[in-house]
Amino acid sequence: MIVYFLFIFYICKSLYYKILQGCIFTMTIYNRIIFISLLGLFVFLDTTLWAQTKQKKVQTPPLAVLKKSRNAKSQYSEILGPVEPDRLPPRCKPDRIIKPVHIPYLFNYPAMDFLHGYDMSHYQGMVDWDIIAKDPLAGFIYLKATEGVALTDSKYSRNLEEARRCGLKVGSYHFFRAQLNPTEQYDLFMSTIDIKKQDLIPLVDVEVLPRRVSHSLFIKRLEIFCELLEKAFGCKPMIYTGKNFYEKHLAHTKINARDYKFMIAAYVDEEPVLKNEDDYLIWQFTGSGTANGIRGKVDISRFRGNHKLNEIMYQ
Repeated sequence: MIVYFLFIFYICKSLYYKILQGCIFTMTIYNRIIFISLLGLFVFLDTTLWAQTKQKKVQTPPLAVLKKSRNAKSQYSEILGPVEPDRLPPRCKPDRIIKPVHIPYLFNYPAMDFLHGYDMSHYQGMVDWDIIAKDPLAGFIYLKATEGVALTDSKYSRNLEEARRCGLKVGSYHFFRAQLNPTEQYDLFMSTIDIKKQDLIPLVDVEVLPRRVSHSLFIKRLEIFCELLEKAFGCKPMIYTGKNFYEKHLAHTKINARDYKFMIAAYVDEEPVLKNEDDYLIWQFTGSGTANGIRGKVDISRFRGNHKLNEIMYQ
């Protein structure tokens, strides 16, 4: 470095005297060649030294040196980032069998000392069917199979197999969508269920009438769907709906309780009476019941009056 600065000083001193003596272009050709050569050497040396200095500032020690250094984490945290171990993924928890849940008092009933049934779908999660089967008054089970033209209940296959294994009487239901093609809904339902595994007649869940669908079109599509089921099963399906929906949309049509069997939902203290005193088979009296072996809330139903289980049996 001392030689470098002495050389620079000599060049500057020579240029200073040349300038004092006159224009630099008055020098001889020999002096011009020497001057240009020295100037080029000066630029080259200056550029090389600047590049080496910058490289020394950025260069980091090799990995072996970092491992030996006690202060490597603090010294090079800005370069390497925070030194933390990778987090392990959480363990997957297996499905658990549901613990029994005590049945509380329901309305005016001190206990469910009557034949009753449950409507179930994926909302109930994993069900312990062995515990449900221990209840001698659990007379029938309806499982959601399909909805609309594309939805299949994720728990249907398992629930059907387990309920039948435990000796329970099982049927399947379809959630009817009035705005969708009834034939396509029928195709989905029939492709999902197995008629040979049905103990009960099919159930059609009718609860919604969209504003964009006229009442006449709704009835027509529902008729088509029910007629297709009748041809496939050899008997008319049962229809599930709410009391208010029945009286507003179904009571004065071909789809009424005089031509079809009905399950009526009405969450009241006393057994509901339909308009025109139309008869129905089953009363769903709660949508938030609890039962041993079922997680959370479940729909619970019972037969009305003198109606019996054999009226909804398929085979």
